[in-house]
Amino acid sequence: IHELRRVNRDWVRLSYETSGGSLGGDFDYGVARLDARGYWKLSPEQFLSARVLAGKEVRGELPVQKELYAGGISTLRAHSYKAFRGDRLLLLNVEYAVDLFRSFQGLVFTDAGRAWYHAESPNGPRMPVDVGLGMQTRDERLRLFFGKDAREASSPLFVTLRTQASF
Repeated sequence: IHELRRVNRDWVRLSYETSGGSLGGDFDYGVARLDARGYWKLSPEQFLSARVLAGKEVRGELPVQKELYAGGISTLRAHSYKAFRGDRLLLLNVEYAVDLFRSFQGLVFTDAGRAWYHAESPNGPRMPVDVGLGMQTRDERLRLFFGKDAREASSPLFVTLRTQASF
């Protein structure tokens, strides 16, 4: 529907995808998504990044390949890949990075949210909250994360190595 970009890499994207109805086809659905990202330089050595990602089925029933997912890289970093799925999605990611030496930064992050089916949780489900530490090159081309689900004491430690920014 619309995308707004700023010089500092901030952007907001609102999209709507539809199938069926007067278009015909095998599926009949509509899904709206909001993806808003902000990147702020707090000082020459400190950086803050945040993202809000939301999605909602607004018409019909989503086919499995169009369901909304959360879990794993770029979403909930202390959960398995696509651990949660559904016709609703709400996600918040926040990262704080600080220069440590030369071209390396230390990271602190938190991720909160999940995907779910409205029929199963009409008032919304309990949202997982992941927290963690990491290290990255200043250009974000190599990142190492250690994350844990803050709401589950017995949850495993997730270790992730990435070759690009999380969001």
